This record gives sequence, structure tokens and C-alpha cells, in this order.
Amino acid sequence: MGHFPDLSLADARSEAAKLALIYQQDRNLKAVLQEQEAAREQTRRQQDQARIEQERQQANSAQVTVGALMDLYVADLKQRGKVSSAGDAQSVFTIHAAHLRALPANALTRQHVTDTLRMVVESGKGRTAGVLRSYLSAAFKRALDAEDDASIPAGFLIFRQAGLERNPAAETKALTQFVRARDRHLSEMEFRHLWRRLGDAGIPGAALQTAITLGGQRIAQLLRAQVSDVDDEGILTLRDPKGRRTEARLHFLPLAGLAEVLVNNALVRARELGTTWLFTTDGDKALHPDTLSHLVGDLSKVMLEAGEAATPFQMKDVRRTLETTLSRMGVSESHRAQLQSHGLAGVQARHYDKHNYLAEKRAALIQLTAWINQG
Repeated sequence: MGHFPDLSLADARSEAAKLALIYQQDRNLKAVLQEQEAAREQTRRQQDQARIEQERQQANSAQVTVGALMDLYVADLKQRGKVSSAGDAQSVFTIHAAHLRALPANALTRQHVTDTLRMVVESGKGRTAGVLRSYLSAAFKRALDAEDDASIPAGFLIFRQAGLERNPAAETKALTQFVRARDRHLSEMEFRHLWRRLGDAGIPGAALQTAITLGGQRIAQLLRAQVSDVDDEGILTLRDPKGRRTEARLHFLPLAGLAEVLVNNALVRARELGTTWLFTTDGDKALHPDTLSHLVGDLSKVMLEAGEAATPFQMKDVRRTLETTLSRMGVSESHRAQLQSHGLAGVQARHYDKHNYLAEKRAALIQLTAWINQG
């Protein structure tokens, strides 16, 4: 029975007529009304359950979008200590793949990815397109591998549960034609102009000078260093998570020459600020790698305008300059690799060669200091 005024007058009369007929048929009117009310209640419950299920599905859909996978992958990179890569991935996702975020991850197709990469290529950023493809492919691979790999966070499991079965980015053609190894390195005169300008660039400049005097260390690794990473014997311990290591490789650096002076200055600043960070401007947080990357970019422009640089240069070019310089000094390839912590992932390095190379590193850094001081 309807409840007036929920029913129109005509509908109310119709309902009344039906009840009158029931009464005339000598049926139990109360029982009939109770049955009707029970049926209406069951319908309401079914509608409520359907609404709840729809809301649940909508909530689950929000958790399994391409955007959710991108965000989870960036967080996963940070958790694994790959802070620099996390920043790169987040940037390229935000700038070039934001239009894909709302799509369910299992609905992203090879064509979606190809069209997105094409837009980036046609904007003149072929290498960036290759980077985007690489990060998208890696994110989908983590989700697809999560069921069988206990080292992958459980948050990735929801994508397989939601029906993800393919890696659409991996199905696209690799953009290898845009991946060209850079060979830019600074001449001795360009380096000396850069070194002079870094001396006027405050704490970020001092941090980059430290990376240089330590043989060209990776900035992200150096900036994670804390006061406790410098021991009483003058050894700075960095942590190198690059590659497929499950744990960061400990990278020991003797403080010699200018590196010792710069690190001691950083220790004094840290004590004055009451912070655990070795390289910080406010004591609350470590310098961010982007700060130094932007500094190098700005100095590159200034030096070009001043005629102090022949062509633009980047942070990686500074590191390459240091290895080139050490090679010219006669430091062997294996010792340069130990100093810059690269190419050390082979079986021999992991299991057999346990020499710490501190003496060789110290000798190379003293040579480097002598070369820098010549200017």
C-alpha cells in the first residue's frame, strides 16, 4: 500500500479499490498488507545492496587506474632507495601521461601508449619518450610480477586481481634511435670556470664541489649522507642502491685533500644547525638533488653567455669530466670504477673481490686535489 501523498489521488483510489476487493473476498487483510510490506522491504534491501556493490566497484576502480599504478610505482622506487629515479618517473608521468591516469590499468592498450609516446616524440623530445616508455613498462611489470615475487609490495596485487594480464608499454616498439650516449665533458678551462663559480654558490655549490673532489660522486647518494656516515678514521660511507640490488651497496670513500676540507666544513655546519644531515641549508631536510641539477643548469647558461663554455652541459657531464680527468692522470679503469661506484655488479665483485681499495682511492683523490689547485 502506498502512503499518501507519495501516491497521486488516482493511485490512492486504485490501491483502496484493491484492498476493498481483498476484504470482499474474505481474505486476511492484515496478512496481505504484511506480505506487501515484506516484499517492499526486500526490494529496498536489494536496492541498497546493489548501491553498496556499485560504490564498492567504483572505489576499487579508483584504486586500479593507470594513475594509481603510476603513484604506487613512484612510492615503490622511493621505498627501494631510488629517490632520483622516483623523481624522474613522477615528473615524466605528470608532464606527459596525465591524460592516461583515469583509465583502468587493465584497459590501457598498446595503442594508448603508442599514441602518447608519439605526441612526446613529435614535440621534439624523443629521449623523454623513451624514458616514459621505460618507466611505464617497469610499473606494469611490477604489477604483473607481484603474485609470484614476495619482494614486491602487496599493494601491486590489486591490479592482477582486477584483471591486469598484459604490459601494454612493453608491447610498443623501443625508441632506441633516441637513446644516444652523451659524450660531453668540460675542457680544463671550462671546469676551472665552473669550479670558481661554485665557490660563490653557497651550500649547494659546496655540496657539488664535495662531489667533485670525491671523484665525481652521484649527487643523490652524496646528499643522503648523514653526520654519522663520517667515521673517526676519516671515511665517508655512501649507499649505492643502483641496479637490481636488494640492499644498497656500501661505498667507502677516504677523505683526502680538498674533500676532507669540504666535508669537515659540512660537519661544522651540521653541528651548528643541530642536524643529522651532512648537506642541508636549514637543518630540517637534506638538499634535494634537483637543487644541484638546477644550479648546474643555471651556471651552464651563465657560462655560455660569458663565453666560458663552448656548449651547454648537465650534471652527468660534470661526473664524466671527472672520470675523463682521472683517466688522463693515469688512474686505471678498475680504480676509477671503484671510486665512482659503477660497473661493480659482476660475480667477481660481489663474491670474490673484497678489497676495499681505500689506498687506491685516496691516492687518486690526492692527485685530483693537486690538479684542481693548479688553477
